[in-house]
Amino acid sequence: TILDDLGLLPALDWLVTDFGQHTGLRVALICNTHTVAFNDAASTALFRIVQEGLTNVARHATSATKVVVDLRCDRANCELAIHNDGAVVTHSTKPAAGRPPSSGIAGIRERVRRLGGTFAAGPLAQGGYRIQLSIPRKAIALD
Repeated sequence: TILDDLGLLPALDWLVTDFGQHTGLRVALICNTHTVAFNDAASTALFRIVQEGLTNVARHATSATKVVVDLRCDRANCELAIHNDGAVVTHSTKPAAGRPPSSGIAGIRERVRRLGGTFAAGPLAQGGYRIQLSIPRKAIALD
């Protein structure tokens, strides 16, 4: 309800604060959105993308101490990056017995695709892991 009541940026602030309190990780939220008024579909999609990105950090980034969520918009695009400093853990493509396969990255990729954006994810050269996406501003803004 915080997303509906207060909008995307306060909802993201709450999400990263809550995540940090529950995991003990330092989480930084950087928002430079040039007063973009996000439409409802984009607000929901971006909130869920950040939520899933943080969940992936908690599940898969061993020895992570810091996570940065960086949302920036210019006149043409909005860029979102989520990166952490943990070791990348590779998992088997087979789900554990009785559990469905993980759909975290696939879900993020699908949300970005629906908004007409691009998506990339992978390990960083200096260590850690990054999720990076770019969405045309016209697909997410009310203006």
